[in-house]
Amino acid sequence: MGKLFSKEINDIPHSISWALTQNIEVLRRVLLGNSARYLTVIGSGGSFTAATFLAHLHELSGFVSNALTPLEYIAKYNQLQPNKAVAFLSAEGKNKDIFAAAQTTLNSVCPCFSLTLTTSNPLSVFCSTTGLANDISYDMPWGKDGYLATNSLIAMMVLIVRAYDDHFKSQVDCEWIKHRRQQLRRQNVLQKFQASRSIVILYGQIGRIAALDLESKLAESALAVSELCDYRQFAHGRHLQFASSKTPLVVAFTSPQDKRLSDETLSLLPNYVPILKLDLPENPALAEIIGTIDAMLVTEILASIQGIDPGQPEVPKFGSQIYGLDVRELLPEKKHSDSLAVEFKYGSVDRADILHVLQIFRPLRPARFNAIVCDFDGTL
Repeated sequence: MGKLFSKEINDIPHSISWALTQNIEVLRRVLLGNSARYLTVIGSGGSFTAATFLAHLHELSGFVSNALTPLEYIAKYNQLQPNKAVAFLSAEGKNKDIFAAAQTTLNSVCPCFSLTLTTSNPLSVFCSTTGLANDISYDMPWGKDGYLATNSLIAMMVLIVRAYDDHFKSQVDCEWIKHRRQQLRRQNVLQKFQASRSIVILYGQIGRIAALDLESKLAESALAVSELCDYRQFAHGRHLQFASSKTPLVVAFTSPQDKRLSDETLSLLPNYVPILKLDLPENPALAEIIGTIDAMLVTEILASIQGIDPGQPEVPKFGSQIYGLDVRELLPEKKHSDSLAVEFKYGSVDRADILHVLQIFRPLRPARFNAIVCDFDGTL
């Protein structure tokens, strides 16, 4: 099962080059068309990192957005939110959770779109055949990732950032990967990791998405127990664990914007605390992409220390069974109101307005019609 993790990392520059040549006009138009709406982005596993990245860029552009897992979205769906849009992100578009979230939205009146890296997958077919959403599909030439999200994740992040930045350029090539890998190994910090030691992942104004993905990678590959927080949240009591006899290892994402804060914070930790610094560039979008690659490189080093290949683990039967559970069959059926669209439209209209409209239409009662055009969004 899976692929060699180190080879997948070596292939990242090729995946970035592919993503830089794809046509992103439809994706750009859809995001621009929903710029005035509250954008909720749905993703699970590695796609949750991409979902958080999309929500982050949407907010940096001056709009309101958030990222949710499919279960979080299903739980909140019945809370009627006017002026919203929903995006479904999935590399292969076939996991049951993202599909369940899309089905939940079937009776919705809000605009939706799906972004996948395979064509004719279950999610895109469902969205296009039901008319639920705009289907934006690409065809990743490497087939699929191994056990952990790698090339599909970075490629999706590049496609997303290009939709917001026409001039985005990547400095990541094969030589860069080789040099970055050597940089991390030369710090000789991760080599001090022991199986019983936990990891604290710190980030500042930049690096949150990268930190999120590192925690995900370490958990999904069973390499380490980790926690993440920003430098100031860390200051509110989480430092106490470094006073114990077995202190955590620290992975710190740093950037030019946070240099003084990160330097001061890290300098105050006891000198026996192992600290791995991951320096990110100033550009927020590029920094998160590079930080996410760093998360993969850290995972690779920790895995090699423990003699594990996280790209092709032996998944236990119970793990496959848990992954295969269908949330639609296990949650109480939600009763979706047939009048959802009506309530949505009437929300800003009072009774006097409705009566006035009825008066206008009264003279039309005796008229004869050859055809009627209806808007089947749930109103009729």
